[in-house]
Amino acid sequence: MNWMACTISATVLYGMWGVLSKMASNRIGYKSLFVYDCLVFVIGGLVVLYKNDFKLETSPAGIIYSLLYGATGMIATFLFIIAISKGKASLVTGITAVYPVVTILLAMFIFKEAVTAKQVCGIVLSISGVLLITLK
Repeated sequence: MNWMACTISATVLYGMWGVLSKMASNRIGYKSLFVYDCLVFVIGGLVVLYKNDFKLETSPAGIIYSLLYGATGMIATFLFIIAISKGKASLVTGITAVYPVVTILLAMFIFKEAVTAKQVCGIVLSISGVLLITLK
């Protein structure tokens, strides 16, 4: 599967994830929902570990960044679950869906990635869209 097919598939699954998280949070508390979410990740990790003959790469920097990546994702997911359990799915997912703007800005500073005028326009439109969906 190429990167674009993976990207489109991930986008569809993230959309389903937002709806399913609201459906779950309507039936169980956010703490239980978070535990079940984490269990799925543990199972997924064990499956990948098994498929890779229980071999992992051991670059110290890679391990540290992987753990930081996991921690930020876990905390963000926990906060998302709290937000979706208290707010509207359309607003919570709409607002959190602009996280790529943070990634783009960080990539500019950390990786020195250039941002085109089209990308700046996209960032402005994304932020404007969030403002529009949150205004009453």
